[in-house]
Formats: sequence, structure tokens, C-alpha cells
Amino acid sequence: MIEEALKTAKKIRDESRRAEAFADIAEALASMGKVDKALSIARDIRDEYYRGKALANIAYALLSMGKVDAAFSIAREIRNESWHDRALVAIVRKIRDEFRRDRALASMRKVNKVLSIAREIRNESWRAEVLADIAKALASTGKVYWVLSIAREVRDIRDESWRDKAFIEIAEALASMGEADEAFSIAREIRNEYWRNIALTRIDRALARRALKALGGSR
Repeated sequence: MIEEALKTAKKIRDESRRAEAFADIAEALASMGKVDKALSIARDIRDEYYRGKALANIAYALLSMGKVDAAFSIAREIRNESWHDRALVAIVRKIRDEFRRDRALASMRKVNKVLSIAREIRNESWRAEVLADIAKALASTGKVYWVLSIAREVRDIRDESWRDKAFIEIAEALASMGEADEAFSIAREIRNEYWRNIALTRIDRALARRALKALGGSR
């Protein structure tokens, strides 16, 4: 069936449609676990957009197999910025989900690794979003310095709106850990008054929930 699809794709004269067809075939092969064949087809696609799409879908397939390092290697081959970033976001979220499932999986090596991957996301809104997601996932570990390391990464985001939104999530994460001083310190870095007030409200709520939980546990 795949061989027939390849023969048909080769007959397509329109270059863009031919590239799209080969990208679809590569995706199908990757979903079947035939990664090497999928890569061979994907790398021969001349159109940068469809080559990026094919490689991103191969990276997704590798992630579903738990092969994070291999997925990252493929993602770095992608020249199309949108597909490059989508693949990296998926990889970061895969690692984040591992932290959520089992906080024992979070180690300094793995935290540094996920941060290095996040740094390569060029789209600032996506980078800010995944950094905030990582911070929230790491809050359950009780390792304050890891969450603060995320805050340092967020400071490098130039877009003020996305930086402020990420700081809101990080401030709330710190408050949920009982780190009121650190949470309020992050909130003070938010320049927009509207977003800063939201951060302060969420800090107060997180601290209140923590206090109520402590009271319930002491009875």
C-alpha cells in the first residue's frame, strides 16, 4: 500500500502537492513505527514547509514511543520555524508530563535538559507558555531553586505581555509551595498593572489554599 502511494506521489507534477503527498506518506510510515523509511522520504522533500511537517510528525511518533532524545535530534533538523517550534513544544510537554506523573523523575540533569530544549523555541509566546508549564509541574517537587531557574529563563523573553503572563504562573506556583516572599518578588517584576494584580490575587488564593490544607491536616 505504501509502495503504491509512493509511485502515485512521484507522478504528481505540481511540486507543492507532491511534497505534501510525500509528507503524508512519511507521517503514515512513522505512525507504523517505520521511522528510518519515514526519515528517508522526509529528508528528500525539497519544500521546506512540508519537509518540516514530515519531520515534526516523525518527532511526534518518536515521542509516543518514549524516544525523547531521538525526537529532539529530528526537531533540530527542521528549518521551517513553525514546525521546528511545534516539535520542540511537544518534546517539552512530554517531559513536563513525566514530571507530573512522577516527581521522582525530576532531576537536575533532566531539568537542565528541558530548559535547554525550551531555549530553542523561537516563538516567544510558545516559549513563555511551556516555561510556565514546566514551573507548575516542578512545583510539586518542592525544589524552589528549580522553579526560580524557570523565572530566570522567562526574564529573557522580550515580549512584555508574554513575560508577564508567564510570571503570573510562576508566582502562583511558588505560592503553592509556601514560598510567599519569592512569589511576591516575582509579581513585582510584572510591569503591567492589570497582570500584576491578577498575579497578586492568585498568590493570595494559593497561600490561602495551602493554609486551609495545613489546618485540615492538623486536626
